[in-house]
Amino acid sequence: MIREEQLQDKPLPSYKKEIVYLLVAFGAFAGVLFVTPETMDWQIRSTLAVMTLAIILWVLEPVPLALSAFIAIAALVITGAAPIEQALSGFASGSTFLIAAGLMMANAINSTPLGNRVAYFFLARTKTTPAGILAALLIILEVLAFFIPATAVRAALLLPVVLS
Repeated sequence: MIREEQLQDKPLPSYKKEIVYLLVAFGAFAGVLFVTPETMDWQIRSTLAVMTLAIILWVLEPVPLALSAFIAIAALVITGAAPIEQALSGFASGSTFLIAAGLMMANAINSTPLGNRVAYFFLARTKTTPAGILAALLIILEVLAFFIPATAVRAALLLPVVLS
């Protein structure tokens, strides 16, 4: 059980910077929403404001990136820029899950020596010149294309191999 003295000894973390960043983000949101010309359609103005909010939240990171994305989706629905079905339509796409599953597979291969073994297998059969190494990487990419259809996932998979 935690004693009261232990709680008093630890200083509380300061969130001043995060609060200021949140105020800046929502201030920019309100500024874009209400300062843009009235001749613009409400959906355009609110979408522009939500995009500004999301970019500022992603750059300054006062909250985790995933929460920033959900704030942006909620803001699109609350402001009436998009109906909830349209705001959540990206999650219904099969490609989202394809990329997510592929990134999990790439992470699993990179956390084991399998990725390095595949690279060593192909590098042992090519010359150690820059052209030979490039040829080996291209061959590895072609072989991976049969198993991993997403280009971004193949790039994530080969990044540690290329850097080492």
